[in-house]
Amino acid sequence: MKKRVITFKLTFRILAGFLMFYFIGTFNSYALVRLPKLVGDNMVLQRNVSLNIWGWADKGEKVTVKFLNQELTTVADKDGNWSVKLLPIKEGGPYEMILTGKNVIKLYNILIGDVWLCSGQSNMEMALKAISIDEARYEIENANYPMIHFLNIEKNPSYTPSDDVTTTGWTECKPQTVRNFSALGYFFGRELYKKYQIPIGLIEAAYGGSSAEQWTSAEGLKEFPEFDTDFKKYILNDKQKTEAKKKYESELKLWLSEVEKKDLAFRRGELWNDNNFDTIDWKKMLFPGLWTDNVLPGFDGIVWFRKELEITKQQAGKDLVLFLAQIIDKDRTWFNGLEVGALNFYTINRKYVVPGHLVKEGKNVITIRMISNSWAGGIWGVNDDIYALSGDQKISLAGEWLFKSSESTTNLPKQPEASYEVVTYPSTLYNSAIHPIQKYAIKGAIWYQGESNAGMAEQYGKLFPAMIADWRKQWGIGNFPFLFVQLANWGNGGNNWPLLREAQTKSLSSPNTGMALAIDIGDTKDIHPKNKKEVGRRLASVAMKEVYNENIICYGPMYQSMAIEGNKIRIKFNNLGSGLCSLRSEPLTNFTIAGDDKNFVPANAFLEGNSIVVVSDKVSKPVAVRYAWHTDPQGITFYNFIGFPAVPFRTDNWTEQTK
Repeated sequence: MKKRVITFKLTFRILAGFLMFYFIGTFNSYALVRLPKLVGDNMVLQRNVSLNIWGWADKGEKVTVKFLNQELTTVADKDGNWSVKLLPIKEGGPYEMILTGKNVIKLYNILIGDVWLCSGQSNMEMALKAISIDEARYEIENANYPMIHFLNIEKNPSYTPSDDVTTTGWTECKPQTVRNFSALGYFFGRELYKKYQIPIGLIEAAYGGSSAEQWTSAEGLKEFPEFDTDFKKYILNDKQKTEAKKKYESELKLWLSEVEKKDLAFRRGELWNDNNFDTIDWKKMLFPGLWTDNVLPGFDGIVWFRKELEITKQQAGKDLVLFLAQIIDKDRTWFNGLEVGALNFYTINRKYVVPGHLVKEGKNVITIRMISNSWAGGIWGVNDDIYALSGDQKISLAGEWLFKSSESTTNLPKQPEASYEVVTYPSTLYNSAIHPIQKYAIKGAIWYQGESNAGMAEQYGKLFPAMIADWRKQWGIGNFPFLFVQLANWGNGGNNWPLLREAQTKSLSSPNTGMALAIDIGDTKDIHPKNKKEVGRRLASVAMKEVYNENIICYGPMYQSMAIEGNKIRIKFNNLGSGLCSLRSEPLTNFTIAGDDKNFVPANAFLEGNSIVVVSDKVSKPVAVRYAWHTDPQGITFYNFIGFPAVPFRTDNWTEQTK
């Protein structure tokens, strides 16, 4: 009898185990209601429009959505897709939503407000923590806005349209979360929240180095045969590139190992980071700077650098922060012989904290061991970027540094083309970041991109409006607002950047678009200017005018017409505000003038009422004027009284052989 009972119990347990495995396996595989990552806790839903809530379940499964006073039920189709459409809701929250199928999902802290998509390349991607250090610290510490929520779509290019995005989901705006979000997106959204006191949702979908064609669907590129959408071929090419990248990384690892063996300091057992080490045979080099520009052209390998700095009695014993800009490519840094930091990638700004017990009165020594495995080595930045900070006192580290190199290497592996570049294939970013979110209602989009298309300005003049139209068509919610930033001034843009800016200006002919300028707040040495707060303010002003119907001026003077008056040309403008002005009453700058020879020369420009007269004693019969027609115009003074800079323009349509 005992044996039969044991056998029965064993059989029951086995049967129960099989049943549990079957049901759990079935539920986990496809039966449970599942939501896209965009629909979750902390999400912001667009106010005053019909709202899609969608997801996946088992075929034929009944799904119920309860939100506020609405309860909707649907059935998943043969492919497991389901969706419901909520009636429009006014701003408010936080609320909860309950979704019921074979399982129950409860979502918390949902807001109803305005949702803006923030997209583009690195200047949109640039995080709040990456702006100027003091400003970033202040802004992050004070970013407590529970009515602003954001979501960051991660980089995951795809050759085919994706069903869902890669993201960690929505989060509230607070110091511990905002630091890694788009600075421009944050400042834009904050301006709108402060003005209208309604919940703001920000979705970041940005990718450094990306081009407009990557953000356009295959359908949207049909009118552009120069863009090949043969994705099967791309996949093959990408596999080849992946293999080349792995081979390069393996070869580079071996090269770095050889470099370490050739380090004279460690090979000789000498402590080059010791304060008392004899540096009588070391040479001098100016920092910031690159050693290929100075005394080590073509050198790849290890170079040691040292600099002395004087510490006062008041500064001694207190923590010291070293700001060393971008070191190319790898570094180890010591202070008075003890290591205080090390990083292995050049795009990261070095910021190392020296504990107070290492900081002594009088002479102190900073030692940096750099390894270059690319096109140059050294410190990339400007004089103000490298300094030591004691409390609120700055100690400049710019100027002469001592250096000594180890043995040069000649077998540096060649980096394969595009091995570390963003995927450059058309539509791949649209597929992964835009297509999956087009069921989600938005108020509009803001865009900062164009640097990667600057070499094809004529094409961009057609491609950019086509991309805008493509997004609107795919979303199916009409001509939603699309606001963008014109390229800022930058020293290395060449003749292409003025033409790209012109293409951006012409894109304003697309309905319901707006443009903010950054021509006066860029950075000569950095393609990523840090003043994103002012760009955000200007972009928000455009939104207030064009989207929220405020009776304000949101643009600077824009070229309207010209008239030749003898040896002068008179220019008239739109967007005058209360009139044209010269900043601080300084002379108007960045105007050039040309005759039939198409040779532009600097010109004098004078305000006369609501027009500007341009003249040069070198051109007796002028026919054309250009303003700020340069990659990096300096000393911008032409504004309207509202404080917006004039839009760069030219009155001619000559080819860009002219200067």
